[in-house]
Amino acid sequence: METIPIIECKKIGYLRKPHGVFGKMYLFFEDEFEESLEVARTLFVKIDGLLVPFFIENDELILKSAKQALVKFKWIETNEKAREYVGYEVYLKKENIIPIKKDSESNSLIGFQLYNSEKIDLGIIIELDDFSGNIVLTVDSNGGKILIPYNENLIEKYDTENKILQMKISEGLLNLE
Repeated sequence: METIPIIECKKIGYLRKPHGVFGKMYLFFEDEFEESLEVARTLFVKIDGLLVPFFIENDELILKSAKQALVKFKWIETNEKAREYVGYEVYLKKENIIPIKKDSESNSLIGFQLYNSEKIDLGIIIELDDFSGNIVLTVDSNGGKILIPYNENLIEKYDTENKILQMKISEGLLNLE
C-alpha cells in the first residue's frame, strides 16, 4: 500500500460503525469539510501511524447531515471488514480542501432584522442552521421562534450598514402553527 506524508493532509474526522452488510461505513467529520467531501474521490485513513489511501466507490459518499456521511470504499465488501476500521482517523489532502468563507453572507446574518416583501418586520435572525446544504434562519419574532428557509435568490434587500435583510417569503411559512 502506498502512503502519503501526514504533513500534506489534514484530519477531517473518523470512521464509525458499519451500515448494512456490504461494507458501507459512517464517517463523522468537522462541518467545515462538508463541501470538500462532496467532491472527494479518495480519503486517507491513518493506520499504524501512516496515511493509507481509501478510494471511494463510484460516488458512494452520501452526506447524511452537516457532520456525518455514509461512505463505501473500494475493496471493503463486508460488514466484518468495515468493522476493522471503526474509530480510525480520516484525512484529506490539503490541496483538495475547499476553504470555507469565514465571513460569507449567510454566516454574517445573525443579528439582522428580517423583513418580508411587504416590509413587515418579522424579527431578528438569532441563528443559522445548515441541513445538508439547506440553510434555515431562526428568527426571534415577538418572543417566539420561526424558521425560514434561506436562499440567496429570495433576497430583495441586503443592507449590512443597517443590518436589514428583506426576502420573498411564502405567506404559508409564516402562518404555520
